[in-house]
Amino acid sequence: MDLESAREVKIPKARYKDPEKQKEDVREIPPFEILASSSCSLAIVLENDVKKEFLRQIKESALKHQGKRPLYLIIKDKDKQFKIQSDLMVNEKIKDDFKGLEWRDLA
Repeated sequence: MDLESAREVKIPKARYKDPEKQKEDVREIPPFEILASSSCSLAIVLENDVKKEFLRQIKESALKHQGKRPLYLIIKDKDKQFKIQSDLMVNEKIKDDFKGLEWRDLA
């Protein structure tokens, strides 16, 4: 390409948005919230002296409140905690059956 033909080439100009109009287009988006009730695992916190009958009650309640959240058991023993995954999938309503216990949403 020679100098004469280069002068004939049209270069598109950069188009900038009107700054005033651009301010109108900017919307503040609220921070993303994780919907714990549908996305993460649910854990019930138990003491290490939990009875077999109580575990049976948890199982029956989990079968009654089936959902999409994996159920974990967290067993507390002095200064340690043990997290045990069950094969049960539950929904948020299981918390109503055991209101006096601590529940955790696991991310």
